[in-house]
Amino acid sequence: MPTTRREFKLYEKEIEMVFYFIEKDGRVHLVERNGKMVFPTSKNLPFEIREIRKMPFADIEVIYCEPLIPFPTEWLSKEKIITMDNVDSVVRRAIYKSQPMMAAEGIILNNGKILAVKPNRGWGKDTWKLPAGVVGYGETPEQSMRREALEEVGLIITTLELIALSKSVFPGSESWFTCFTFLCEAKGEIKLAADEIAEYAWMDPLELMKKTRNPFVKYGIKKMLEGPTLEIADLDSTH
Repeated sequence: MPTTRREFKLYEKEIEMVFYFIEKDGRVHLVERNGKMVFPTSKNLPFEIREIRKMPFADIEVIYCEPLIPFPTEWLSKEKIITMDNVDSVVRRAIYKSQPMMAAEGIILNNGKILAVKPNRGWGKDTWKLPAGVVGYGETPEQSMRREALEEVGLIITTLELIALSKSVFPGSESWFTCFTFLCEAKGEIKLAADEIAEYAWMDPLELMKKTRNPFVKYGIKKMLEGPTLEIADLDSTH
C-alpha cells in the first residue's frame, strides 16, 4: 500500500484506470462518487465476481463481470440508468456498447463467384465485404438482407437461406454483433448506391476470404463451402 500522499495519488490514479461493469439479469452495480453514479474501480466489493471479458475500448479499461450473488433487486436496470442525469459518461458508453446488435449479410452467387462490394464509408470503408448491414428497428434479419441488397447494389432477393450465425466485435467498432449470413438468389441489374458503395466485383470464394478483413464474411463463406450450421460461432478472440 502507498505510504506518502504523492504515492497515494499515483495509486489512486492507477486503480481509476480499471472499471468493473458488474451486471446480473439486466441490473448493474454502481457506486456514487463526487455526485456521479459510476462503476466501481476496485475489487474490494461486498460480494464475489467473475470476470467475463475486457470490453474493446482503446482509451479506457472496462472489465465486464458477473456477480456471484442472487438477483440484486436494489440495483438499477440498464433502461433506468441511461435516463438518469447523474450517470458517468463511462457508464453510459459501456452500457450502450453492451447492448446486442444484429447484422445481416448475403452471399449472392453468379457462376460460382460471389458478389463483393467495397464501401466508401462506415466500419468497412475501403475493404471488400458482402452486401450487408445492421438490422433495423422492427426488422427481421431476412427483411434487412432484402433491404440492404436493394439499397447497396440494386438487386432484388428472390430466395434466401440462412447458412451461418456468428458473433464478434466488428473490426473498427466497440460493439458486439450477431451476424445472420444468407445464401441468396437475386434478380435485376447491379446499380451501386454512390453514397455508400465505391465498387463491386465478382470474386472466387477463396479470393474474397483472403481480401476481406470482415470475420463474418470469412465465416459465412467457410460455412457455404463446408455446409450450413445454426450453431452460433464466437469469432471473437479477446476472451
